[in-house]
This record gives sequence, C-alpha cells and structure tokens, in this order.
Amino acid sequence: MNFLGISDVQEAWNLFYHLAYSRLECIYPIRTITITSKDPEFMTSEIKSLLRCKNRLMRRGHVEKAESLGKRVTKAIKKITSLTFTGAGHKCGTKALWDQVSKHTKKSTVTNSRHHC
Repeated sequence: MNFLGISDVQEAWNLFYHLAYSRLECIYPIRTITITSKDPEFMTSEIKSLLRCKNRLMRRGHVEKAESLGKRVTKAIKKITSLTFTGAGHKCGTKALWDQVSKHTKKSTVTNSRHHC
C-alpha cells in the first residue's frame, strides 16, 4: 500500500500521529495551572481552571455563563471538602470534626490529642 509516497507502516503511523497531535494542540492547547501552598486545601487544578474561566466570562460581561460555571465550581468544592470530613464523624468525636472545620477556615489550633481515628 502506498499513500502519499509512504510505503513503510511505521512512517505512515508517525505522520498520522504528528498530524493528529498538531491539530489537537491547535484546538486544545496545553495549559499549566500552578497550585501553591497559599491556595486553600480544596483547590485543584480543575477548580482553579474553572475559576479562571469564570472570571474571564465575568470580565467580558457573560454573567449567565459565569453563574453557571460558578455552580459547577461550588459543586466541585463541596465534593472535595465533603471527602475531608468523612473521617471526622461521630466515631472520632466532635473534636476531630472541629479540627477539620478550623483547618478549612484558616484558624490554627494546637492539638495535644494523642488519639487518632
């Protein structure tokens, strides 16, 4: 089989891969999202990307689209934070729960507890 003057299967595959990758790169460019220690614990690269997009929409005056995206962000944050609180249930007592609440509200507490659940 001879396509575009290519008779080697590996060479044809390499050409296909290069063309497909370059087209995808044009449509979906790779973006870098940096998560720092100053970001809240629930911040993920997906949430940060959604927040940037929401802010961009707000600046352009697309309020309805931004509000819709804001609901997705809220849902993602709730999902992340609810996973954090699953270990601080009734078995560990209210101290473990309030330690988690304080951690998320940036209140620092010193704990002398030696029991871990």
